[in-house]
Amino acid sequence: MNELVMNSINAVLIFVAAGVPIYLCLRLGGYLKLLTCALASFVTIHGIYHLLEILHYDELAENLFESLSVVLLIVFGIMYMRIRKKKEVTVSE
Repeated sequence: MNELVMNSINAVLIFVAAGVPIYLCLRLGGYLKLLTCALASFVTIHGIYHLLEILHYDELAENLFESLSVVLLIVFGIMYMRIRKKKEVTVSE
């Protein structure tokens, strides 16, 4: 398969998969809302990256959106670790 077809399939699947965390972000509260919103942001930005690749905006996709999606994934991981640590502290007390 060529790169255009692969990016098209990836973009469609990623945007479909983004629906779940976006829905949960709107419905949940507290720490779970923060985590699902961070995850939804990552998935959406990563989908935009693939969409820009399809439209041949390679520079913008690779330099901005690929980097931004990596940063958002790291932020999600840090948020998860901090929330998990807070939960462990409150449980052990």
